[in-house]
Amino acid sequence: MSNMKADEMYILKAASTQLSDDKLFILTLQYHVEKGDRSKSRYRWLGAVYTNEELEKMIATLRSDAHALEPWKWPNDPSWDGKIYYTDNTNTRYARWLRTKQSKAVDFETFTKVCNGWNHKTDSYNAGAKYETEGYMTSSGETISILDKDALLRHVNENIWKEIVNVTKAPPKAEDKQPAAEAQPAA
Repeated sequence: MSNMKADEMYILKAASTQLSDDKLFILTLQYHVEKGDRSKSRYRWLGAVYTNEELEKMIATLRSDAHALEPWKWPNDPSWDGKIYYTDNTNTRYARWLRTKQSKAVDFETFTKVCNGWNHKTDSYNAGAKYETEGYMTSSGETISILDKDALLRHVNENIWKEIVNVTKAPPKAEDKQPAAEAQPAA
């Protein structure tokens, strides 16, 4: 997004699953890009496991007159001090977003299919739509897989995240390029 502010992290995509009758897992892919300074660009997966009771309390607080217009900040964010942005960055929007994730939560089997790139509209898989599933950190310091339902259930009311390390390199500058080897005459 070209007009991203220095203190905003955008939600690119999200999925939610009902882990049990009273526990929900919400996972997002987020990114931050600063124009002119790509070294500050980053992507991350961030989610949390909530009890239905805790989620209802959070939504009520976010929608309250005292907090509705405050900036949307992920609770106890492990690596970002700024705002979260979806279509706007207020707590009112955050509350609506949470309610939508709650109402659109899928069963865990469907969630694992989505994480593997499944598209429900076409009933097909797309390798480019796969989610990162391994190596997530929890607020309590454990490393887990988001495909491990029991592991998720052990981390209720905790954040679960994974930074995405970009392994691609920028193309070399013209002055950094090595001269091509001189052609050898054919014998």
